[in-house]
Amino acid sequence: MPPLEKFKKLASELEEIGELEVRELHLLPKWANRNKLFVEEWLRRIDEEKANSLAALRDAREEETLSISKESKAIAERALALSERDSEIAKESKAISEKALALSTRDTLIAEESKEIASSALEISKRDLVVAVRQASAAERQARSAKWAAIVATTALVISNINIIVSAVMSVINYS
Repeated sequence: MPPLEKFKKLASELEEIGELEVRELHLLPKWANRNKLFVEEWLRRIDEEKANSLAALRDAREEETLSISKESKAIAERALALSERDSEIAKESKAISEKALALSTRDTLIAEESKEIASSALEISKRDLVVAVRQASAAERQARSAKWAAIVATTALVISNINIIVSAVMSVINYS
């Protein structure tokens, strides 16, 4: 029988026995010489198939890991872009808040100044009212004084001209 066919037949028998049992039997002295090269080749091929399977699994895992890494990188880049955008929005919000605070502070100062001006205007109005009341009272006193002065002047005029008046009245009386 050609060696390839002999190997295929022996491989079929070994597969029926099973890999673990063949490995155990291969270590026994009675099996040591029996088709030793074929058995070792068969075991080597099984080991090679397992190594290839493991390598394929490892390669598949590495591909999956690489794919996951790429996807993670893309997600991280999107998150970074969103974070940068949020940071810009936050900076703009801060600037707007600072402007609003400045305007509010200015408006508060204006309101306080307006309050002070109104308070001062009220005090001035109160003083002006007091002055006006005093001036009105003084004017009233002056008017009374002027009235009395007019009465006194009239009385003085009458007294000083009484002789003339009496003489004129007498002459009218006498003349009639």
